[in-house]
Amino acid sequence: MNCPEHINIPLHHTATRELCAILLDNSLKHSPKNSVVKICIIPSKQNITIHFINDGTISQQTLPHVFERFFRGNQRTKGYGLGLPLAEQLTKALGGQISVSTSKNSTIFTISLPIL
Repeated sequence: MNCPEHINIPLHHTATRELCAILLDNSLKHSPKNSVVKICIIPSKQNITIHFINDGTISQQTLPHVFERFFRGNQRTKGYGLGLPLAEQLTKALGGQISVSTSKNSTIFTISLPIL
């Protein structure tokens, strides 16, 4: 995890914790076995940006649909296709933004939340 030793940022605690848990679970679920999920936290005066970086990839056909309810890009993994749509709703409810990018080697989910 890349962050300062001590970081105290006023955010909506419960919703932010749930949001991070969803994105971490998704990153772990869709990464190759024994790979590392990296979390990079970047605070600023007005917001906090958190990147969840994993070694899995998302196809270009799947990418536009990852935040759709009940959509599952990989039918072999457990789930109902509700985690990422919930993450998007939580992010918007907190006044933030969520995005995803993918390359041939990794996928990055990024959330940016305003500091209270």
